Amino acid sequence: MLHPLPLVVAQTEASAVTQGPLQAAWSGLLAEHTALVAVLALLLLALIAGVAWFMTTSLRLAAANARLQSIIDASDMGTWEWHVPSGRIRVDERWASMVGYESDDIERDIGAWNRLLHPDDVKRFDEAFQRHINGHDDRYQVEVRLLHRDGHWVWIHDVGQVVEWGRDGQPLLMRGTHTDITREKARSDQINFIARRDRVLLLLANLRESRSEHDFAQAALQRLEDLTGSCVSFLHFVNEDIREVELIAWSRRTKERYCNVVDFASHYRLSEAGIWADGVRTRSPVVVNDYAQAEKRKGLPEGHSDMLRFVSVPLTDFGAVVMLIGVGNKPEDYVDRDVETVQLFANEIWRLIQRGRNQASLKQASMVFDYAREGIIVTDAENRIMDVNPAFERISGYTKSEVLGADPRLFRSGRQGPSFYREMWENIQRDGVWEGEIWNRRKNGDVYPQHLNLTVIRDSAGNIVNHIALFSDISLQKKQQDELQRLVHYDPLTGLPNRVLCIDRLQQAMAQVTRHRRKLAVAFMDLDGFKEVNDAHGHDMGDEVLIEIAGRLKAELRAEDTIARLGGDEFVAIFSDFDHLAVVEPLFDRLLIAASTPLVIRGVTVQVSVSIGVSLYPRDSNHELQPEQLVREADQAMYRAKNSGKNQLAFFGDPE
Repeated sequence: MLHPLPLVVAQTEASAVTQGPLQAAWSGLLAEHTALVAVLALLLLALIAGVAWFMTTSLRLAAANARLQSIIDASDMGTWEWHVPSGRIRVDERWASMVGYESDDIERDIGAWNRLLHPDDVKRFDEAFQRHINGHDDRYQVEVRLLHRDGHWVWIHDVGQVVEWGRDGQPLLMRGTHTDITREKARSDQINFIARRDRVLLLLANLRESRSEHDFAQAALQRLEDLTGSCVSFLHFVNEDIREVELIAWSRRTKERYCNVVDFASHYRLSEAGIWADGVRTRSPVVVNDYAQAEKRKGLPEGHSDMLRFVSVPLTDFGAVVMLIGVGNKPEDYVDRDVETVQLFANEIWRLIQRGRNQASLKQASMVFDYAREGIIVTDAENRIMDVNPAFERISGYTKSEVLGADPRLFRSGRQGPSFYREMWENIQRDGVWEGEIWNRRKNGDVYPQHLNLTVIRDSAGNIVNHIALFSDISLQKKQQDELQRLVHYDPLTGLPNRVLCIDRLQQAMAQVTRHRRKLAVAFMDLDGFKEVNDAHGHDMGDEVLIEIAGRLKAELRAEDTIARLGGDEFVAIFSDFDHLAVVEPLFDRLLIAASTPLVIRGVTVQVSVSIGVSLYPRDSNHELQPEQLVREADQAMYRAKNSGKNQLAFFGDPE
């Protein structure tokens, strides 16, 4: 910096030699570069401010990313990223776990997605993707099914968006989320099915109008096939002596596609019918999901289609079986919902057939008023009771003289509020008719359900002259529905829970002990010597032994424990909610003693014992076991007990 300045050297005092010219030079230099220094200072301050802004923004971005990740974690969503041109995909662990994989198992190209996607959902996926990239939708959104590693389908709600576009306007990068909606979909499907079934049941009344019983039954069977996914269906009436059944109708689909029967008599003896008619004898639904392996495979006429599986449901009226209705050849197994649907159709078909018969009889002869099974009330324009029939007296308990001139409000039970009756009368005034279920009260105070049909009678001028109410007591049908539910979940011989209810309770118990960090034990029990009792004394004696043993075993359990009969002489007990095995070990000993104590049945002393296998949950902090696996483990341990001499206990693995 000093190079351009003049410098004088002289032999004199230092201050005198340099002070004048040097001081002037420095002053000039500072004056010349003040602006440069100021600019440098401003740049330095700007740099410091920029660094501070960058650090603040980075911290905020990190916090935002953390919040976003916590939201994704809380919502149980999986994330994905798709590089569209190359087809490369990247998914997180949660995404992969929804279909039973780890993220490393998922191939890194779109082919993995295509292999998992349900064939029926490919078109819907493509359409949603095209709508988004073409600008019709601001984001891609679709519900599809993906194949789980275990072989079942998982419903996924897939949402995404293009986050980077190429210069040619084509998508480069998409990101999005996956949400497992399988349970929600199942609940929605169940709700939609029930709503659809209810609509069909309500429409059956329209099908009954102006049709013969055969044509109505055929049309109703067609709707029943559609609801259950069946290929064949049938409806029989049962004679009063329950010795003969009469074929009323096959569905049109059955006749056209599955049954080429020639000269088949519509009447034939029940004793010659196969397993499909067992419901008449047992008065309970028959479900066969493997007809080829079933016994009593007779009763199908020549030319009838092969049966794969079927549901057959009897209907009783006043204690007698009057009708048999069934469906068959559904592609997959029949389940409880199918049985319930067939039962509801049976009830409604029979009710409509009976109502149609009653209405036809009313037109033909006035005496039907006195003999109708349905109660009848006739009121005037002000809704005061003018007449009732004997069925009304029988069902309600009131005599005719007690209700003449009264308002039908007299029979209200209180179970339905003012809004229900307001809507009912609005429909009557608008449509002239109303049909539905209503709860009324008998004279003795009992509340019971009715199926009620209200009709307005008008004169030629359109003025209301009468209201006619036809009702039937549907207490029996309600009871049958409850009994149907009981048969689905309980063993008919012993009254114990069956396999279905056992597995359900075991699953609930496993969830409970997992939450509370407790333990449970599953004991699989098989009777020793039971076959010898059957062989020596017959199956009736064997059934009584099973009933007695079931009662003994149940008596030894605690209130919170469950015992179920799986079938034959196999039982399962669930001991839950304990900390140490020592708590329940005495119960195992008591079960052994209870089963081996001699029984006296019909004066005959018989003795059996029991071999018990026990599986514990959880083991080694393993909470991933399924209920069926626990039962199988206990079953294996039971065989070790049998092979070791019977009448003893064996554990699956190390008991502690």
